[in-house]
Amino acid sequence: MDVMRKSLLKNLCKNDCQDINGDTALIIAASNGQKDIIDELLAHHNCKIDLQNNEGDTALIIAASNGHKDVVDALLAHHNCNVDLQNINGETALMGAVDHGHKDVVDALLAHNCNIDLQNIYVETALLRAAANGSKDIVDALLAHNCNLDIQDKTGWNALIFAVDHGHKDVVDALLAHNCNVDVHSNDDWNALLIAVNLGHKDIANALLAHNCNVDMQNINGKTALIIAAEKGLTDVVDTLLARKCNVDVQDDEYGLTALMIAACYGNNDIVYLLLAHNCNLDVQNIYGETALIIAAEKDYSDVVDMLLAHKCNLDLQNNKKV
Repeated sequence: MDVMRKSLLKNLCKNDCQDINGDTALIIAASNGQKDIIDELLAHHNCKIDLQNNEGDTALIIAASNGHKDVVDALLAHHNCNVDLQNINGETALMGAVDHGHKDVVDALLAHNCNIDLQNIYVETALLRAAANGSKDIVDALLAHNCNLDIQDKTGWNALIFAVDHGHKDVVDALLAHNCNVDVHSNDDWNALLIAVNLGHKDIANALLAHNCNVDMQNINGKTALIIAAEKGLTDVVDTLLARKCNVDVQDDEYGLTALMIAACYGNNDIVYLLLAHNCNLDVQNIYGETALIIAAEKDYSDVVDMLLAHKCNLDLQNNKKV
C-alpha cells in the first residue's frame, strides 16, 4: 500500500470523517467488501467501529446485508463491535443477513450471541423475515438457537402465519416440529388454518390439523375454515375438517351463511352430501331468511334440492327478502 493511501486511511480513521451520507471509510469499505482496507482501519485502535451513518447503519449491518462474510468476521473479532445495533428502521445485522439469505453470515452472528429476538419498527424479528422468505436453512439455524417462535408483528402475524401465507410447507413443518402456537391469530382474526384453506394450501392445512389446531376459529367476518373451504369448493378439506368434528352449523357474521348454504349456492353436490352426512342443520336461515333449500331452488340446482328434500328439510320456511 503506497504512503499517500496509508496516510489517507490513517486520517480518516483518526478523525472518523463522514461523507454526505454519514458514511465513514470503514462503512464504505464494509459495503464494498474491501477486507484489506477493513484490516488497516481496524488496526488503528481509535477507529470507532460502531459509528452509524444517516440511516443508522453500521459497518457490520452493511457487511452482513451484503454477505461479506470475511468482513463480518473481521468486525466481529474486534472486541468493541456491537452486534445488536439497530438502524433507523430497527434493522440489525442479523435481519440484514436473513433478508438476503446469507446463511454463513447468520451463523457467524449467532455464534457471537446476537440478540435473536430483536424487533424492527414493524415489530418483526429475524425469524418472521426468514419464514416469509422461505429460507428453511436459516429458519433451522434460528430455531436451533431458541428464538421465540410466537412473536407477532404489528399486524398480529407470526412466523407460522408468514410461512403459511407464502406457501412454505417445509418452514411450516419446522415450526410445527418446534411446537409453535398453531392458533395465534392476526389483528383481523385470521389464523394459520384459515389462511391455508383460503389460499388452497391443502397440504399445509392437513399439517396444521394434524397438530390439533382449533378447527372452529372465526375470522373478523365470522368465517370458519369449513365455511371458507365450502366457498373454495375444497371437498377434501371439508371432509378432513368434518372428520376433526368441526362445528358444521356456524354462521358468518356478514350474511349469516353456513357452509351448507354456500355449498348449495354453488351447486357443489359433493360438499352438500358430506355436510348432510354429518347431520348439519338443514333449516338455518340467513339474514334474508333464506335456507339452503331456498338458495338451491333459486339457483335451479335440482340435485341439491333433491338431497335436501331426502333429508326432510322444512319446505315451508319463508324468506324476508324484499323482491
